Amino acid sequence: MSSLRERGILCFNHCSPVNVLCFEIPDDCPVCGVSLDSSPCLSPPFRIPSPFANAKAIPYSVVIKPTVGTFLQDFKGNSNLHVGITNSKGAVYNYDEGGLHKDKDKYSWQQSISIPLLDKYDDELMELWDECLESYSSSELWTPARYDETTHNCYDLAIGFLNSISYGEFKGRSEAQLSRKSFCTEYIIPHTKKAARYIELYRKIESLKFVKKEESYC
Repeated sequence: MSSLRERGILCFNHCSPVNVLCFEIPDDCPVCGVSLDSSPCLSPPFRIPSPFANAKAIPYSVVIKPTVGTFLQDFKGNSNLHVGITNSKGAVYNYDEGGLHKDKDKYSWQQSISIPLLDKYDDELMELWDECLESYSSSELWTPARYDETTHNCYDLAIGFLNSISYGEFKGRSEAQLSRKSFCTEYIIPHTKKAARYIELYRKIESLKFVKKEESYC
């Protein structure tokens, strides 16, 4: 699974106000050329938080990945996205032309955007989550024959499940029922925009070895 390996982006400041972003700390400062051993950084290196995680480790979540390939290697602005819902153990329930899937392999959603839906105080819904998800996904709605790329797909499974457990009402949303538009506006677009910014930076560093920025990435 080497194609899924994500290198951590490091940020440090040696010559204020210019920050350097890279995968590995160089021997010499890319801004002034001075050895970092002989001249300490103004701010020590720290790792930029990645927007990606292994869905296996994020229970009770909406999870997103490209339909084809991975975010860091293959994602473009017009790429199709595949959506799923994790149970309490991180298994991803998702729907495509092959029907309903319960992906338990730790590699199948290794590089995904995960959006937690519950917090530690939501014990009532946590207790029912797995049973409700299993029951809802077992419906005849999610057979291969019913799949339609536009009108009945992975988004409908996720939205339908959340509406079936009155998730919006439980969380006190102004609109209790999620629509496809509200689901994309609240759960998909903000997170994919953030990921796109990270991907752009990641690819620049792959190409140039380091990136200089006068403002903080974070």
